[in-house]
Amino acid sequence: MENICNTEEATPRREVEMMRKLATPMLLLLVAVTVFGCSATAKPNIPDVQETPHVDVEPIGETTEPSLTAAFMAMVDNHSAARPQYGLAKADVVYEFICETGITRFLAAFYSRDPIRVGPIRSIRYYYLHVARAYDLPLAHVGGNMDALALREPLAIKSICDITNAGSAFLIDPTRSRPHNTYITSESLLDVAASRGYASSALPELPEGDFVATQSATKVQITYSPGYKVSWVYQPTTQHYSRLINERTHVTAEQEEIIAQNIIIIEAPVRTVEVPVDGIQSEIEVIGAGKALFLRNGKLANGTWRKSKSEAHFEYQLEDGTRFTYAPGSVWIQQVHSLARDVVYE
Repeated sequence: MENICNTEEATPRREVEMMRKLATPMLLLLVAVTVFGCSATAKPNIPDVQETPHVDVEPIGETTEPSLTAAFMAMVDNHSAARPQYGLAKADVVYEFICETGITRFLAAFYSRDPIRVGPIRSIRYYYLHVARAYDLPLAHVGGNMDALALREPLAIKSICDITNAGSAFLIDPTRSRPHNTYITSESLLDVAASRGYASSALPELPEGDFVATQSATKVQITYSPGYKVSWVYQPTTQHYSRLINERTHVTAEQEEIIAQNIIIIEAPVRTVEVPVDGIQSEIEVIGAGKALFLRNGKLANGTWRKSKSEAHFEYQLEDGTRFTYAPGSVWIQQVHSLARDVVYE
């Protein structure tokens, strides 16, 4: 039987030789076109990555995170080299005040959720101490201006300081540059507080109720300096505000978005002075009164703030004379030099 698979046996020898001679260069040409043609047109797969303005987070009060055994406060750095910070998303109350040259700093109070690690920790200023005194909590900080350090004893501040009295409680992160590399854990801070007999006071009762405001405001932006703008954007589905820095979502080192249910903006003018030893520093009077803006549930209201003494908490009042009532969740208080100049909303 004829083997139909063997084509060479069915073809004259001369034709076979000629076909072989022609096939070899054609095959080489085909290989060359295939290899070089593919390599010239092939491109790496570059994913189309777009930064999303917000991330989904679990609302406060619906988590199974470990709770704190005692409350405390910490002075947290907000220099660009300090970001992303640790622990800020776990704070119940945060004050953001101007520190120097348009750079702000956070005074954060932790009552309910354990941040585990907090920082970078930075130095105190006297006006932060007037705010902290009302909470009467252990306060972690790294030194401070001379007037602030001298004010600790008269105000009975429960100071836990890296430089003056509790250096062993703090941690240094070698991957961060000084002075943005000092941290503290809630465990070490509370151990020091317990050894000194520092008791933790309870979170002051915040009045809750309906927020009587007719003006809608889904976004507010605060300009602290040309290179530093803070925005709060309302998320109606989860009824919280997302925090942005220069239009980018503010996320912690733990990859948690910073959110709040209550935003209070107080007008407290800043004076820049030069003093011996410390040099140029900011002065802000928080004992007194001034204008305020209140944001809650996507609405905005005008009003005032008042603080009668260091031991007293801020009191907030709407234009109609009623006090501001809070939504359940975290509270951020933003200090600005001028509401008219520094704040816009839409």
